[in-house]
Amino acid sequence: MCAAQTNDSPDALQNLAKNNFCAATPAAGAALVTFISFTKLQQKLDQKPEAKHWNAQHLPANRNVLHGVYTTSENATIGEGSVVKFAAWLMKLRPGHTESCNCNVDGDEMNDMHLVLISSSDRENTRECTSVTAEISPHFRPDNGTAMPY
Repeated sequence: MCAAQTNDSPDALQNLAKNNFCAATPAAGAALVTFISFTKLQQKLDQKPEAKHWNAQHLPANRNVLHGVYTTSENATIGEGSVVKFAAWLMKLRPGHTESCNCNVDGDEMNDMHLVLISSSDRENTRECTSVTAEISPHFRPDNGTAMPY
């Protein structure tokens, strides 16, 4: 954690969640999620009255509201911090940018990569607004890599 993020502010709590690389895999294994799972997860969150006020400047003060939000068709309850497995096609890579979860350090070596994932191999005819984005953290960059190839 960065020196400036030693409190329990909503931003600091979000950064703790983003940097949690040690989430325990349930005994049943990682939960299988699909594009439908992400749609349902968002719908469940949108039903929470407090969610209409959430944005980048107004984060939930208690991250527990984001845990165990949706139960999949395979009876796995998922939310923030859940270990999941997800199969998709890579539409494109997007460079990340300076973020507080990476201590606001400038430079490619501290930026993450955004993987734009889609449900079919038809990249030319798939709208990005139907995608799911995953991030590769700079914490796990190869030792011999300084800048990520975009």
